[in-house]
Amino acid sequence: MADGTALSVEQPLINGGGATGDAITRSLEAVPVLVTDLLGGDFTMPGTALAAMAPAAPVSEKLWSAMFGNAPRHSLMQEYGGADITLTHDTFELAMLSPDTAHGSTAGDGSEPAAVASIGKSFEAAGGAIFIGLNLGRDDGSVLPGLEGTSSTFAALEVGFSQKIGSAGFIELGGTFGMSPGSTGIGMSNTSDVRFNAMRVEAGQTGVLRKGDRLSLGVSMPIAVTSGSTQIALPAARSAGGVSYQDLGINYAPQAREIDLSITYGTPMGQSAEVFVGAIHAFNHGHITGRQDTAAIMGFRVAF
Repeated sequence: MADGTALSVEQPLINGGGATGDAITRSLEAVPVLVTDLLGGDFTMPGTALAAMAPAAPVSEKLWSAMFGNAPRHSLMQEYGGADITLTHDTFELAMLSPDTAHGSTAGDGSEPAAVASIGKSFEAAGGAIFIGLNLGRDDGSVLPGLEGTSSTFAALEVGFSQKIGSAGFIELGGTFGMSPGSTGIGMSNTSDVRFNAMRVEAGQTGVLRKGDRLSLGVSMPIAVTSGSTQIALPAARSAGGVSYQDLGINYAPQAREIDLSITYGTPMGQSAEVFVGAIHAFNHGHITGRQDTAAIMGFRVAF
């Protein structure tokens, strides 16, 4: 690198979390990088080899978490596979994801596992129920961008509003808005903070086919980076005067946002059992233009 540090090409330099889509590889794809082997010979490799991209979770996992997960809300917690501990008392909600069981994680080698804590409160206002919550956590490269072998901290505000419509209808709105301090590594400069958000709208009705059932239609945009960048000096060529470097800007914000359309139906079966049916379709799955994914689930829940 420009400061004289030698890096192994066997390990990626940047982890592109799921919230970045293909933004990092787009920034790197047109740039060849000069590499020197153990014998002192030079060759070039694609710039995309410097990045490790987190694979997008199938939408079936999102649908399952929404229907059966124990996170109290459609929160940032679900990006890591859902909460391990959920506590509710009166109007307060607490959810936690311990670092030993971050089942949504795809951490890079050497980084600390993800851990998230969420606390929130509901109160009546504006003819409905308002929820305000705070998420604090440590990302391992599975959601947010970061450097290989490091973890990123973040804070996010979560807001929600729900209101009844008529005697059986309802509507729910929600959003998450967060920030993570930018990480600076070898050869990097002009690194900015990473900002991200998510939004959702859900509407439905109870008592559609039978007493106690619930039909919901939802539109959501999962967590995505909205701004954030860094600049890196990459070796480009060798001449008699030495190695020349090219400054490259890396944008963390994807060009396309994923949009999920979902429908779920649940109905009680006896005193302690429920049956659920749901389907979901994602446009620009993983925040990659044109990619799609579809899933349908039928399941039962029994209380003992």
